[in-house]
Amino acid sequence: MLKSFCTAMLLGLTTLASATADAADTYRVKRGDSLSSIAARVLGNAERWREIWSLNPQIRRPAALEVGEQLQLPGRQSVPAADSSSWQPAPLTAPDAAQAMALDLIRSGHIKRLRANYRLLDSTRLTNLPRVYAWRSEADGQYVYLHRGSSMAEPVQEYGLFISSLEPSSPRFVELSRIGRAEPVMQHGNKTRLRVTENHADMSTSVLLLPLQPGNTTLTPAYPQRPVEARILKALYEHAGGYRLVLDQGTTAGLKPGHLLQFYRQPEQPGGWAMIIDATPTGSLALVLSARQVPAAGDVLR
Repeated sequence: MLKSFCTAMLLGLTTLASATADAADTYRVKRGDSLSSIAARVLGNAERWREIWSLNPQIRRPAALEVGEQLQLPGRQSVPAADSSSWQPAPLTAPDAAQAMALDLIRSGHIKRLRANYRLLDSTRLTNLPRVYAWRSEADGQYVYLHRGSSMAEPVQEYGLFISSLEPSSPRFVELSRIGRAEPVMQHGNKTRLRVTENHADMSTSVLLLPLQPGNTTLTPAYPQRPVEARILKALYEHAGGYRLVLDQGTTAGLKPGHLLQFYRQPEQPGGWAMIIDATPTGSLALVLSARQVPAAGDVLR
């Protein structure tokens, strides 16, 4: 299922073709049409394709329109582009196409699983995390032992066992992948013993432990409250779960989990939608929701 999900996202760009309006506020899709070609021919501005998409939430992938499908169109008068100083997010009423895609993944539990499996962590927090100093296979299972276990402010029922990326994309944060789970069974002084309940890799003293609760937080798909421009530092597709992006902007720039952004290879050619699933002050982790081209390092999101 995850393989088909990833494959469906990476669609080819559709060929632009001429179009004519069937009615003042509707349009019937013809072979070769795309939202941008319809916007260019009917509305006089290819950039207004987003307005058409927002009026037709049944369109899941803008690059794959069905011939004969009838679309609702916005008014013919072009809406002038707002500059950064006067920019305001569009009011959210019924979910638009990007929000609908995000909501489907949230309701299915897919986003919850991703947030439990992949994290970004501010580098300044590394020294304060409990680390594994030993792991042992015992008669009733595998156990890990921590120093500074007593520094954990609140009791945690379950921890994720994480390892950091071998190819970090920024010195300001680290990318973490979960390799297992563990639950505390005993604490004495500044040492804690945990029973491993799930393990996908060989244990080592480089493993970090993080509570799994943050992955359970419900996200609400929305747009940033102010203009944000982020650049892709790394595109990750080697693990299950979908195409993920590491971005060079985070909460300091106004991004937070749930925010929706478009990514661009060229300024006038949006390549698809992504949603932030984790953020540090200086970086973010995003999941690609839909794509008409493969996102790559250097592409811009806004």
